[in-house]
Amino acid sequence: MLEGKAFVEDTDMPVKMQMQAMAAASQALDLYDVFDCRSIAAHIKKEFDIEMGAVGNVWWAQILGVSSLS
Repeated sequence: MLEGKAFVEDTDMPVKMQMQAMAAASQALDLYDVFDCRSIAAHIKKEFDIEMGAVGNVWWAQILGVSSLS
């Protein structure tokens, strides 16, 4: 397990959803190499799809970040 401090910088996501995103990211970092960004992102998206269905897709862009979309 990677040790460090994660934080949510800026979002309008509900706190519960932020916690789910952090938990999914932590789980992904336990499963994949820290440099395997695609697998980590895919894992987080899969977890959101399972938890929230179509609503998860609305928040996915916020988790991924605007700079990653270009």
